[in-house]
Amino acid sequence: MSIYAPVNCNYDPLMSKDPFHCIIHDIEKTKGTDDLARIAETSKTWRYRTPVSMEHLQQELEQKIIEDNSSLKILNIFLKEDHVLQAVRFVPNIMKLHRILLQRYHMRLDRSAANRRTTQSMKSDKVAGPDTEQLLKDFADAWEISRHYLQKHVCNTEDQGQVVAQRALCAKPITDDTPLSFFLPATKGHGLCSYALLDFLLRRQNAFLDDCGFGKRYRKLFT
Repeated sequence: MSIYAPVNCNYDPLMSKDPFHCIIHDIEKTKGTDDLARIAETSKTWRYRTPVSMEHLQQELEQKIIEDNSSLKILNIFLKEDHVLQAVRFVPNIMKLHRILLQRYHMRLDRSAANRRTTQSMKSDKVAGPDTEQLLKDFADAWEISRHYLQKHVCNTEDQGQVVAQRALCAKPITDDTPLSFFLPATKGHGLCSYALLDFLLRRQNAFLDDCGFGKRYRKLFT
């Protein structure tokens, strides 16, 4: 643990009875600080710790890897994929939204009608019941994290072959004016964005599990 201490020019350290200058000159004795080995566990000490951040964690990890290339392999892989993996937690709600919208609008909505309905109208009509706004928000958050990657993500489809979402659509965030057709998964048009988003997240999750050695292990259980 790295600790920095404030400088007090008027303070005479000889007046303290240590441990760690009675937690950096506050002087009042704190229970448990007599044992120097436990001083890091004292809550007052945490005020003088180096702040913990993702950057600090990555620096510490890089140092560990330099010392031992085989150490903390999974954590290292996770941090490299952290930005994308943040969106993976939205997959269950993306799939739930897909299911609700497909059940509600399957064969009942032509393309022009799907383009006229917007995110705002879906919220107003509560198309997914009381969960509508949360499901739409989770979809939008996952889209915002992933959309720049989707410009190069190739989807393999049965009817259209290999397809990529339109670059112009991937450049746009989801707003209250985004059409319903954007959320309905399809292998062409606006719906390809929704299809590609789910395909991308599932593939990145599986790639992460494979890199960690978990994917192959689980596949063996089912073969």
